Amino acid sequence: MWYLLCFTATRFNYVLSFLDKENMEVYCPKRITRYLRPDKVNSYRDKESPAFPGYLFIKTDFESYHPSNFAKCRYIHGLVNFGGKPAVIKDEDIERVRKCEAGYQFEHVSSSDNDYQCDAWRNILRNDDPDVRLKKMIEYLNLQRKEAA
Repeated sequence: MWYLLCFTATRFNYVLSFLDKENMEVYCPKRITRYLRPDKVNSYRDKESPAFPGYLFIKTDFESYHPSNFAKCRYIHGLVNFGGKPAVIKDEDIERVRKCEAGYQFEHVSSSDNDYQCDAWRNILRNDDPDVRLKKMIEYLNLQRKEAA
């Protein structure tokens, strides 16, 4: 199952290294932002950055890896919880995010997928403000949890 891990955003590489040592599958959606180069006129550079700074999707099984083990890394704050339970993210949602990140228009998503869910992820990732993207993602995951209950 996939979960959302919260960590200190400025310690991204340290946290990735820790999770790699723990044999954890990690997914971090990226965004490419374009900025004007200070050294050339009318020239731009692309910069890749995390879509949700301070958050990673991780795939783990609590039978083999207990969440308390995250305490070994001082920069990991823990899993995002709703109602005292870790927020579970469906494999389908991770696939939607991956396709959206890769620039797909969701035409390749199977017909069983709900258009609302595809549009929701597309709208989340299109937002330029990382705080707004994060807020919308948390709202979406909370809504999914309520619908599943």
